Amino acid sequence: MRWRFLRIQLLGNFHLSYDEGGEPIVFTPWLQSLLTYLLLHRGTPQSRQHLAFLFWPDTTEAQSRNNLRQALHQLRGALPDAATFLEAETAYPSLAAECAIQPRRGRL
Repeated sequence: MRWRFLRIQLLGNFHLSYDEGGEPIVFTPWLQSLLTYLLLHRGTPQSRQHLAFLFWPDTTEAQSRNNLRQALHQLRGALPDAATFLEAETAYPSLAAECAIQPRRGRL
């Protein structure tokens, strides 16, 4: 079995690539924020209601839930092999608990 990796740089400029030496994947700021939040809370599913209110607090509940639905759809489309990393079809979207954070070696 071959392991798949998402390499995500959060400090400085956001950067995401897939597997060894993969090309960078471009994300909108909203998707960067959502992915970062899910990464930092990986293994702990977040309710759709919580995520919708967190990211779109100034809209109606219906509009914020629609925005979240669209953002999760875009995230699934942008992530290579999304089913391996993202559990977005449930009431509690999350990144797989197996996702690990490994600090980059070298300078910060």
